[in-house]
Amino acid sequence: MKKPQLFKLLVGLSLVFLLFQFFLIRIFWKRDDTRNSVNSENLIYTSEDKHHVQKTQFPREDVAKVFLSVCAELKVPVFLLDADILSSLSPDKASPVSINYNCQLNCRRHVTFGVNFKYWDSQGITQMLISDFFIHSIKQADPRFRHDTIPTHFFLYPRNAQRHTVIQVVMFHIRLGSYFWHGAISPLSRLNSVLPSKAHGDIVYGVHAGAYEKFELDEAQVDNMTVYVPQPPEQFLKQIPHSKFIECNSTRARKFVAMYGLDNSEASQKFQRKARQVLAKTKHLLDSLEIRFWLSSGTCLGWFRQCGIIPHSKDVDIGIWIKDYNPQLIPTFQENGFVLKLMFGKVSDSFELSFATGDIKLDIFFFYDTPKYMWNGGTQAKTGKKLKYIFSRFTLCWSEFLDLWIRVPCDTLSYITANYGKDWFKPVKEWDWKKSPSNVHDNGVWPVEEWDTVIQRF
Repeated sequence: MKKPQLFKLLVGLSLVFLLFQFFLIRIFWKRDDTRNSVNSENLIYTSEDKHHVQKTQFPREDVAKVFLSVCAELKVPVFLLDADILSSLSPDKASPVSINYNCQLNCRRHVTFGVNFKYWDSQGITQMLISDFFIHSIKQADPRFRHDTIPTHFFLYPRNAQRHTVIQVVMFHIRLGSYFWHGAISPLSRLNSVLPSKAHGDIVYGVHAGAYEKFELDEAQVDNMTVYVPQPPEQFLKQIPHSKFIECNSTRARKFVAMYGLDNSEASQKFQRKARQVLAKTKHLLDSLEIRFWLSSGTCLGWFRQCGIIPHSKDVDIGIWIKDYNPQLIPTFQENGFVLKLMFGKVSDSFELSFATGDIKLDIFFFYDTPKYMWNGGTQAKTGKKLKYIFSRFTLCWSEFLDLWIRVPCDTLSYITANYGKDWFKPVKEWDWKKSPSNVHDNGVWPVEEWDTVIQRF
């Protein structure tokens, strides 16, 4: 090959190689730029100020260590929330717990911590973390004060790490002075810039809003690092599957008041005060017996429809799983000022209780579980006729009612519709418990020889 031709070939190959390098540089630059500027609406740190930050190199296994050291320096008591690690903490160990694990914490793709929001100075701590982490914040309207916005979650992932561990920090807010609440991440697609969609299944805290009993913290050693954990861990873990929290729909309540008015009479206010006292006392006693209960019948309708008590109902209604029944329930209530008025059915079938305190009646309906539906029973005292009220299977969620932290059926609309039909939104003052409910069915008759035990009035 002649020298001019060889020279032209070499020049051509050099140009192709330079173009290929330029193409690769553009691809990696674009990918890095996308990563650094995700979701500018919620990101505290973006690529615009990256030149003002001192970048720190650290290996993947030090991600949690760096985060915890910053929190310790600022005296921010973050606590570990990963259930499988907490479940490994032996409850019979003396406090503080000291257990080492083989890369339980550092080798994870997603690690979750919580913090009491009152200890989290978002500006101060993010300024300390920003040199090592990109920080993605999730905020929402404060359900207590609609005009305010509060942070509910922070996601941190390290700079200059090809395979990084994402740290989620869940903000626990104290509500009613009695329980911890955290918000939901809705929709989860808001995390697409932080976690790949296939990793959304790693999210436990934030799929829905959650509520937990207030707890203390104690120290544990995990991966030779000191971390705080809820105490006792086993008690906290029991709450996770049942922590879902739903707000009363204030928009629906305002619509109800606009259509049907608000009974603000003295008699109505007096009943609401007394009903609240009865419900608060009932909650205290049942909680002491570790008996779960929820708002049922007209009391549940009042919460769902108008975020309050129905003034003309004149009683308080709750539901209890029959499997949770404790024989100490009746004597405990009697010892605390409740008068037993009615006891119908038996524990194995159609059990129900009615107590009175002052001029307020407390009705307790016991629910039975079947593979296809759930039901509670009713008994007509004069005839011994049995009734069955059928509901679609349901689970329980936390909510607030009359400034109390209390349970309601999660699918409340289905629960209410079963009892009150499609016209549940319209007030009805005349109600026949034997005929009016949409879900009432005949369930036979009690044998006459059993009436003395299954139909008791006091």
